[in-house]
Amino acid sequence: MSDNSLRVSHRLGPVHGWRSKRLRIAVALRKQGWTYKAIGEHLYIHPKSIMRDIKCYVIKSREKKMLQEVKG
Repeated sequence: MSDNSLRVSHRLGPVHGWRSKRLRIAVALRKQGWTYKAIGEHLYIHPKSIMRDIKCYVIKSREKKMLQEVKG
């Protein structure tokens, strides 16, 4: 196994799936009213990374919903 796959985050677990877990946590915390800065401090990442990830998630969700409406 590569050295990268053995890495573990105390908050997110094994390296596989970090980004999706981080995104789910960040979205849930934003819905609870947390600031990007507070989420960044909690997850040990830069607030701009959180903003980017949530923005991309929202855009992809909208695109997926629009495609489903067109097909349906």
